[in-house]
Amino acid sequence: HKLSGNLYYNTTYHSYSNVLKKLNADYFTFLPVQQKIAKSILTQFNGVVQNNEESTIRNLNVFLKKKFQYSDDYSSNSFEDIVAINKSGIANDRGLIKLYCLLLSELKVDYHVLVAADKNEVRLDTNYCSRISLDEFLIYFPKHDSYLYPASQHLHYGLVPWWLIGNTAFIVTKDSEYTHFVGPNPPHFREIP
Repeated sequence: HKLSGNLYYNTTYHSYSNVLKKLNADYFTFLPVQQKIAKSILTQFNGVVQNNEESTIRNLNVFLKKKFQYSDDYSSNSFEDIVAINKSGIANDRGLIKLYCLLLSELKVDYHVLVAADKNEVRLDTNYCSRISLDEFLIYFPKHDSYLYPASQHLHYGLVPWWLIGNTAFIVTKDSEYTHFVGPNPPHFREIP
């Protein structure tokens, strides 16, 4: 499987350590041009509620769902590039996650990115990293123990798609460093309730 996975995807074989580094760079480290775009978008957003972070998150979610459209197109990187998304108003799920994370970062909201898979297709194996099991993205807010699924126009803050509930997710945080862990309750994984 290791060889066929590499040949099929034409990429190097992934380990959770490599995945963590890549996702950390994508969803927690932003370039100055991206930060400038975030500031520009946030000038149009008037939903910040002082001393109520959850209301601010809800308002931001509604604002972004009105302003940006979801596309399941992966033929072009422009649907994942913040500059292109800002111009076109269209993003795929990875692009939407980047956009949400960028804006949450600007608003100084603590968040984690959870990566999982449709439980009807595959269960995430905590000991074996597979690209197939890392294709659904959620944002988790530890302070509020709540979730956000940006790829759906119908699901709002606090709701998780039924096909992810009960599956295990890989946790990516701003400061995470992957360490191999054998045994129950590995620290980089959590079940989605």
